[in-house]
Amino acid sequence: MFTGIVEEMGTVIEVQKAAKSIKMRIQGKVVLEDIKLGDSICTNGVCLTVTKL
Repeated sequence: MFTGIVEEMGTVIEVQKAAKSIKMRIQGKVVLEDIKLGDSICTNGVCLTVTKL
């Protein structure tokens, strides 16, 4: 169960589908102020890992 704090609502600006994965580019301001590679961001109830900034 997600127990974190919602900092902001971002916007999905790109989706890239591959054979076994999907990459999404999400635009936001607040959550990106202190984000680093490997961090986890909850997106619509699913935790996603930051792989590129």
